[in-house]
Formats: sequence, structure tokens, C-alpha cells
Amino acid sequence: VAVKVIRDDMVGSPDTINRFRQEALVAASFAHPNVVTIYDFGVIDDARGYLVMERLSGATVGETLRRDGFLAPARALHIMRGVCQAVDAAHRRQLVHRDLKPDNVFLTQEEVPKVLDFGIAKFVRSTPGATALTATGVVVGTVAYMSPEQMRGGEPNPSWDIWALAVIAYEMLASVRPFAAANSL
Repeated sequence: VAVKVIRDDMVGSPDTINRFRQEALVAASFAHPNVVTIYDFGVIDDARGYLVMERLSGATVGETLRRDGFLAPARALHIMRGVCQAVDAAHRRQLVHRDLKPDNVFLTQEEVPKVLDFGIAKFVRSTPGATALTATGVVVGTVAYMSPEQMRGGEPNPSWDIWALAVIAYEMLASVRPFAAANSL
């Protein structure tokens, strides 16, 4: 297993603890071969959260792109197929990841893509029993992969993840993001 812990500079932050808890609950709520498996979550001394998860060997797609520049089309297609299957599984559960990016996609040594970091994922509002950790209008995520609608805030929508998937696919094939600068809101 691998253990993910809250960084020292974030220890004691209730928001950080809540995001770790959210990541554990969300990831544990469904099993999928293209999502990292979370086995356990805990908090020590009411301040230091940890996740016990599947230990992966390989590199993130982001690390791979920084090292290699771009990916061959067949390899990019293989990665996107697995990531899209994981995102589809999340969307079927009314869950929007909200921070899909190359650094949140891990590629194992066996070339199995695994979606990581459901820490800011959010259920679509109509989901019974869903809890929100961020308020409507709060913008969270990585700007370069955010849809214009996500940047404006509002209710999470699966289309936000679809946009991010398109940006990731473009970047894997072209070695640059499709937009040179962030748009002004």
C-alpha cells in the first residue's frame, strides 16, 4: 500500500481534513480498474489526515509528458480510453471530478491508467444524500483544464470533466495545451 498524508504546512486545516475525507469516501464508493483504490482513511490527533491506498508503480501522465514531450497516438488513445471509462463510472454515480489533469492520471508500469485525487470531487446537486464541501460559486480546480462554465462557478456538471478530458487528449498529442493563456472572466 501507499499512504498519503497531509503536508506539514496544511496540518490542522479543517478544509484539508474534509477534502481528504471526501477523497476517501468518494473513491471508496465505487471500484473501477482505472481509479486508484482507497483502502482506509484516518485522522491522527484531529489534525493529520491520511489515506491508505493502492501502491502504484510508474509515473503520472504529467511526468511522462514533461519527460517525453508528447505521446504516440495509439498510446494516448489507450490512456484516454481508460480515463474516460473511469470518468464515465464517476458520472454514472452523479460525481464530477473537477480537477482532471495529466498529474491526476497515473500510468502504471503495465500501462494501466488510473485516475487519482478525488479531493475536490462533488456530487451533482440532484443526488440524494450528497454533501457539498465547497459552496456554489467557489471555483476550485486547475485553471488550464477548467471549462469556461467551471471558471464561472455554479453547480458542477459532468461537461466540466469532458472539457478537461479534451484538453488532456490535446496535450498528450501536441505536447502543448490548446490555449496559450487563461481567458479573462
